[in-house]
Amino acid sequence: MNRPANPKSRRIIAQTPSHTGIIREETVALRQLLGYGRSTEASLRLNVPELGTNLPGSSMRDVLLVGLDVDTFQGYGELIPDQQLHVGISILDTRRLHELLVSSSCEGELATAMDSYQLTIGSSGYCRRARNNFLFGQSKSAASISELKSELEHLVEGRDIILVFHGANSDLKMLRHLNIDLRPLYIIDTNKAAQYPLQLWYRYGLEKLLDVLEIPYALLHASGNDARFCLQALLMLAVKDAEMSQPGATADDALLRLLEGISQAPRPSTRGEIQAALAPARLAAKEVKAASAARRKQRRAARKERRRLEREGREDVAEESDTEEPNNSGG
Repeated sequence: MNRPANPKSRRIIAQTPSHTGIIREETVALRQLLGYGRSTEASLRLNVPELGTNLPGSSMRDVLLVGLDVDTFQGYGELIPDQQLHVGISILDTRRLHELLVSSSCEGELATAMDSYQLTIGSSGYCRRARNNFLFGQSKSAASISELKSELEHLVEGRDIILVFHGANSDLKMLRHLNIDLRPLYIIDTNKAAQYPLQLWYRYGLEKLLDVLEIPYALLHASGNDARFCLQALLMLAVKDAEMSQPGATADDALLRLLEGISQAPRPSTRGEIQAALAPARLAAKEVKAASAARRKQRRAARKERRRLEREGREDVAEESDTEEPNNSGG
């Protein structure tokens, strides 16, 4: 017997927006940059321009994928005299990606495929926390906005770049205030790039996106970490996109497993995790030290007792001598 449809199910279906899971320009650009997948009628309609040149012997483009994040607690609407901020930048060179693809890369190489940096301006507790929380190296303090600009431009100098953000508007606004123009060929927002691979109709926060993509993360809101995890998320979105658009295809398997390995590589331990891991060893060392101190105390007590007994023995002998002396003189 046919059962009537659940009214709640009909409401859920009716409420699903028409733009759920549509393919965006960012996804088509990602396919072009990393050289996977094939053109479809939907992707051709988007008319994404040719981005850069191909790497020799590869279907990938010769570019730097640059994850970038700007963080400030003072708002993004304008630049104020004592602006406190930190900027994170992570770079994946497709030349390096190609090298890993044609070689037998190990897990250690995957974890170091990207280069990550963090620069801070300001001496507030806000900036100090960001410096302490950066997981991928030593955070650097910039003395001025001009130094910050110079450092960022130097990192991408002489290469075609693709900027990658998670929610680009605020970051781009602050970069304009800072007069920093890295001249990207294209800008990818992972909010938009996630829509087709994950079949979304609303935007995930970075934390939610990392959870769904099973990317190990910690200490978000330090810009260097956010930039790194955002770029890792982009690589995993490429994997999900390929699995969605060409299920069962094997032509790009090696590339996709490489992207998956880089994006889901174990992250560095936080300071708290390092301290927790060291705690048992420190406790054991403390117990050894306490036991050693107790043994020294026991030895001192034993020596003291031995000296006391020796002293008492000498005193007894002296008393016996004093007692016997009158008898000897009377004979």
